[in-house]
This record gives sequence, C-alpha cells and structure tokens, in this order.
Amino acid sequence: MIPRANVWVVANQPQARQRIAAGDRNPRDTVEISYDEFTEFEICAASYTPIYKGSSSVRCPFTDAAFLPEFKETLDPLTRLTEIGAVASGLPAPR
Repeated sequence: MIPRANVWVVANQPQARQRIAAGDRNPRDTVEISYDEFTEFEICAASYTPIYKGSSSVRCPFTDAAFLPEFKETLDPLTRLTEIGAVASGLPAPR
C-alpha cells in the first residue's frame, strides 16, 4: 500500500516539473537593494531602509526601534501602541 502523501507527490510530479522549468526560464526573484555594506547601519522599522551611522533617526520609546525622521509623531507600526519619537520615562527596552 502506498501512503497518501506519496500518491499526491506522484500525481503532481509533472505539474511540479513544469513550474520549476518555467521558473528556470524566467527568473524574477532578485530584489535590488541599495546599501553600503561597509558602513554600519540600522534598519528603519517602518520602511526597511538603512539608517547609516551618523544619520538622524528617531526611536520608539517602548521598543527602541530606529525610524527615519519622516516617521516622527506617527504610531509605531510594530506595536501600534506608542508614538515614534515621543519622550518617555521609565526603564528602556534592553538592546
């Protein structure tokens, strides 16, 4: 008796081969990323772009995540709880 999983694999093998061949003929999984790999940077938690050392940035007072200055005074998309760049007292989040 053949297990069900193996029956499914055997039945879908031609379709899988066709999709792999189509992907090999038309590769489009590359993503262009512009950053300087030799300069220290953090990633903006909203736009996922690099914030290079020495550039201005703002932080979330709760998560201490870095953001580009354009996101100041907006709601943190990670927690949807705090305002980016707000002054807060208390214990900082561990780094």
